[in-house]
Amino acid sequence: MGGIRGDYYWLFPSSAGVTSRNSHDKWTDFQQMWKFVRINDYVAGDYMWTGIDYLGECRWPAKGNTAGVLDTCGFKKDSYYFCQSQWTEKPMVHLLPHWNWAGKEGEVIPVLCYTNCDCVELFVNGRSMGVQGYWFPRYGMSEHYENHLLRNNAPRTTLDLFLRWTVPYQPGILKAVGYREGQVVATDEVATTGKPAAIRLRADRVDLAADCRDVAHVTVTIVDAQGRVVPVADNEITFEILGRGKLIGLDNGNPVSHEDFKSDRRKAFNGMCLAIIQSTADAGQIRLTATSPGLKANCLSINTAKTCRVL
Repeated sequence: MGGIRGDYYWLFPSSAGVTSRNSHDKWTDFQQMWKFVRINDYVAGDYMWTGIDYLGECRWPAKGNTAGVLDTCGFKKDSYYFCQSQWTEKPMVHLLPHWNWAGKEGEVIPVLCYTNCDCVELFVNGRSMGVQGYWFPRYGMSEHYENHLLRNNAPRTTLDLFLRWTVPYQPGILKAVGYREGQVVATDEVATTGKPAAIRLRADRVDLAADCRDVAHVTVTIVDAQGRVVPVADNEITFEILGRGKLIGLDNGNPVSHEDFKSDRRKAFNGMCLAIIQSTADAGQIRLTATSPGLKANCLSINTAKTCRVL
C-alpha cells in the first residue's frame, strides 16, 4: 500500500513507470478497503501488508517490496500520514507532492492533502485555491424530510478519504490550513527549494553503550542554502568514521538501488539516506564525516561508555 517514498510520477500517468503505477494501485486498494471498514460496523479492521518495506518479494529491477508505510530506512512515506489521518484524533494535515517541478511551469499538478480536520483551505503563494472537506460517509436524513445530520457547516466536496486540488504549477509555497468548528487547528507547508548546498546529519542517539552491539541511526539529508531538504536530490555521499565505532550499513530506501549496503558511500534518494553506526568494546568518541562534491560537508560526534545492560 505504501508506494515509493518521494515518488510522485503516478500523478502524471503518461510518464509513470510500472513500479510507480503498481505502488499507487496498492495505495488505492488500501483506501477502498478502509472505506469498507469504516462503513461496516461488523468489520473489525484491515490487515496492513506491511508496516515497513522489506527485501525480496518483488520483480527485477526492484530488490524489495514497497508495501510499507515506512521505507527500508524507517523514513515516513506519505501513506504513513494517510493512516495517521484515519486513525488519530490530534489535528493534522499533510500535503503532497513536493513542489520542485522545474520545466512544468503552468502545467496542472494535482495537490493532495491527508487530514482529520473538518476542512482544509489551500494557498499557493498566498492565494487561496479554495476549501475542501469530506463527505464520507454520506449522512442521511433523520426525524423529518431534509433534516441532514451534518456535524457542522464545513464544506463537503469529496467522498474520498483525502482532499484534492488541481493547481497550475508555479514555484513558491503551498500552504494547507486545517479547520475544526471554524477554528485553525493545523497547518502544513511545502516549498520550492533551491539547489543542493549542504549535508545535514541527525542521529537518533548520541550516547551509546561500548558493548559492540549498540547502534545509532543517522539520518542524512541534502539541504539547500536555507536548510530545506531538497526532495529531488540524488548526490552521492562518502562517509568516513574515526574513533570507537564502525560504519555497519548504508541505505537510501530506493527499491531499485543496487548499491552495496556495506560500502562507504551512498547516493541520496529523494534527498535522504541513512547511516548506521555501531559501538566497539572501547569507550570513547565516534566521529562521522559526510562529504560530497559541491556540497558543504558535515560531521557528527557520538559518545560511547561502559555500562551495565539490564537483560
